[in-house]
Amino acid sequence: MNLTLAHGMGDKNDYYVLDDGRRIGRLFLSSQAPEGRPWFWGIFPPPVGNEGYAATREEAVAAFKAGWQRTALGDVNTMSALPPKADISVVI
Repeated sequence: MNLTLAHGMGDKNDYYVLDDGRRIGRLFLSSQAPEGRPWFWGIFPPPVGNEGYAATREEAVAAFKAGWQRTALGDVNTMSALPPKADISVVI
C-alpha cells in the first residue's frame, strides 16, 4: 500500500494524503498552529486522536503514518481502515 501526497486546496504547502486516489487525510501549514509546530496533519474522518501538529512537513508525514498505522490496528475508532500488516510508505 502506498500513501501519496497530492496538492490540496491551498498553496504549495497544502497536501491531501491519498490511498489509491481516495482522500484519507491532509497536511498543511497552518497560520493558527501552536508556536514551533506549524504543520497540521489529520486523518479522515477525524476521530479524536487522528490529528496533530508538527515542526516540519517530514515530521507531519511521520505522525500521519503512525496515526494511520494505529487506525489500521484498530487503536482508533474510524471508518478508514487498512489491513494490520499493510506496507505503508509516503511518496511525494
